[in-house]
Amino acid sequence: MQPKAESPRITLSQRQEEEIIKCTGPAIVRLYGLLSDFVKFFGSGILVELDGTIYVVTAKHVIEKKLETDLSGNSLYEGMGQSTGSKTLITKVTTPIYSNAPPRDIAVARLPIEDLKQSDAVPINLRSVPQYTPLLLSELLIAHGYPDALTKTLRLLNGSFSRSFPLFACEEPCGCKWFDPKIHFAIGFPARHLEQRGILVEGMDPQGMSGCPVWTTNIVSRGSNWSSNDIQLIGMAIAWDMASQVLICVRIEYFWVLFFDVLQREFAYFRWIDRGMPPNDDQADWHAAKRHVRDLENSLWKRG
Repeated sequence: MQPKAESPRITLSQRQEEEIIKCTGPAIVRLYGLLSDFVKFFGSGILVELDGTIYVVTAKHVIEKKLETDLSGNSLYEGMGQSTGSKTLITKVTTPIYSNAPPRDIAVARLPIEDLKQSDAVPINLRSVPQYTPLLLSELLIAHGYPDALTKTLRLLNGSFSRSFPLFACEEPCGCKWFDPKIHFAIGFPARHLEQRGILVEGMDPQGMSGCPVWTTNIVSRGSNWSSNDIQLIGMAIAWDMASQVLICVRIEYFWVLFFDVLQREFAYFRWIDRGMPPNDDQADWHAAKRHVRDLENSLWKRG
């Protein structure tokens, strides 16, 4: 393995760290495989919101685990559930889940607002999310999710409780064969690191970080003018590469491609419902949905 370039030294105050964690943490969810008598942790995800509608976003391979079967071909799980991990109930995801295959590896599903009424979750407003992943050179990034070894779920009378962990890191090179810099970026995630006393200690377990959101803090670029409003969602972790000791992340523009496809499908379907579900007459709904999504894109980034 080629030696890595040394990451830039970035000063982060305790106040800034607390603000960043407070800003990113409330949108994170845990995803589970559901059985009648227990749940199994699958991975992390993020809640996003656009104009009052809420979606959960994660990695495609995380939600595919709900389709796992035993040797006889019987399904191992009854479905997938989600929880904010903050003393809230685990609710089953019953809506369609749309996804893109690796190397993009992203999945999106609409969530009923009722699922979050007893939760302290705060979805990320998509109108604050950039259209493209910006240049990340020397910027401080944060991946915030639920690494499995450190976030065991505790069963409570009225739900579950677990703790998320933030990883502060910088962009680093990745030697993975399928890594594509046009689709991905990578951030440092060492299996071991030196603590302040110079002792080599085990790092966080990457198991469970699949599907976790990644932000740029913009602390370096903003300097003394920085505020928590400068934090931007820029991608999602999908894999850990042992050789390079990095998390591989999908760029935010590939989320937008999938998300707009989902919006178009949903708009066409609901329009067809509103028209009384006429048979053999779906082209009008599809073309109306395309116009709706185009107008939405223009409003998001003030184009046209």
